[in-house]
Amino acid sequence: MRRCFLLWFLFFAFVQAHGQAVLSSIDTLMQTRPDSALTCLMACYDTVGDRHYANLLLAELLYKNDYEQTNRAELLEAVVYYDSVSDPFLAARAHYINGVGYYERDSVVPACEEYLKAVEVMEEHFTEKELVGQKAKFMALTYTHLSGLFSNQYLHEQAIYLGKISLEYYQKYDSEPWHIAWVLDEIGSHYDIMQQWDSARYYYDKAMDFISDTNKVLYRDIATLQAFLSYKTVEDAESSLKRLKKLCMLSESPRELFSRCAIIGEIYFHEKMYDSAWKYLDSVFYGSPTIASKKQAAVLLAEICELQGRETDKNVYATFLIPFATQEEEGSTLKSQLMAFYDSFQQKKLEKDHQKIARKNTNLILAFGCCIIAAIIIVFIFYRKRINALKKQEMEARERTLFYIRQNTDLLAKQGKTMQKLAIVMENKEDKALLDNLRAAVFDKKDPWDALVEVFDTIQPDERERLHQQYPELTEMEFKDVILSYFGVSRQDEALMLKTSVHTIDKIRTSVKKKKQESAEKS
Repeated sequence: MRRCFLLWFLFFAFVQAHGQAVLSSIDTLMQTRPDSALTCLMACYDTVGDRHYANLLLAELLYKNDYEQTNRAELLEAVVYYDSVSDPFLAARAHYINGVGYYERDSVVPACEEYLKAVEVMEEHFTEKELVGQKAKFMALTYTHLSGLFSNQYLHEQAIYLGKISLEYYQKYDSEPWHIAWVLDEIGSHYDIMQQWDSARYYYDKAMDFISDTNKVLYRDIATLQAFLSYKTVEDAESSLKRLKKLCMLSESPRELFSRCAIIGEIYFHEKMYDSAWKYLDSVFYGSPTIASKKQAAVLLAEICELQGRETDKNVYATFLIPFATQEEEGSTLKSQLMAFYDSFQQKKLEKDHQKIARKNTNLILAFGCCIIAAIIIVFIFYRKRINALKKQEMEARERTLFYIRQNTDLLAKQGKTMQKLAIVMENKEDKALLDNLRAAVFDKKDPWDALVEVFDTIQPDERERLHQQYPELTEMEFKDVILSYFGVSRQDEALMLKTSVHTIDKIRTSVKKKKQESAEKS
């Protein structure tokens, strides 16, 4: 006892010092252990400082533990408070659980308004990428409540639309497979009621893909709807009844049993086997704990009475159905209000989608524009670099030319000496006319090679053409070597005249010699 008292004392001391942290811990615990979270909250409820957060958690935990919402006044204060502060997730949660409270009191329109407000707050403050994890779970639950609300008013198209949105959010976090199966089943059932049977079958089959445990009630619920759908499309009453009766035997509760019996009775009714239909439908009317099943049975039983002239029994069922007729009349106004909310919601969603598309298009245009500007800049930079490179090359070429002129004063003199050597060669050949040509070339400052070719053509007419034909594989430098060799020009002088190195001349002469040998061998 002393130890227990000490633990409680320490707990309360911790709560007083760290109230916000405790509430956050309870908030986290609520996701997996709502019963334990409620116990912890009630233990520290009077001592925590953040009353609005505590009242929000209390309302949520009462709902999660299947208790009636008893703190309505405090919760409404929390809703007003969170609308005034910058905490959108808690504000959305406050509107959602407030909607739950309204729905518990059959205030359908305010409940719908609160659910839609919760969705609006979330979608205004968080992007789709941020709506994951706990936020995705919250969105899934809110849209599920909205879908159920419209479903209960027999607004099937709206229920389907909202159910599909909730399904998207269920798939964005680590939800239980049976949660997804349940939503798929609900969507399928609305298509079924609307006689869009291909769509109904698709969603029933898809729901079955998410259920691995065939012992679950949900599995049997879907199997029941599949069997009934099979009867409506294939019209094989015997096969469908056989499956349904087997499912009846597996029922674990009165609700489950009589929901199966209601469908069996309806099939017998459509098959005009009224005695069998009566047996099942009468048991549903008097035994089912759900009003919807009783109503369905009463409608069919009243028709059987009409067909069989059983006026006394008919009055029983007709009397039972009177309040529903009144409710349907009153429900038309309710449906109109809900449709107004739904249309407004749809309009806002369309506007948001258009804004997203407009922003996306604007971003694409901006991105495209930026790409064009970037391309222009890149081309301009490349062009500038190219121009600068060409200018640099031109400058370097000029520098090289000036350098060549400055450095080749001696070279020109050496070339003159080479021409003088050629003149001596020609003197030895005792050809005064050729000697004059050579001397004229020196004094006219012709290029030594051009002058030499003129002399060669004079001495050996058509010889250059013959050499080209005989040795076509000779390169230009190799051909020049052949002609210079004719005049007996040394390696050093040849290198000077061809403006290359002596080493290169050696390689050229070796190549010429090799090609001449190859040519001689071929001939």
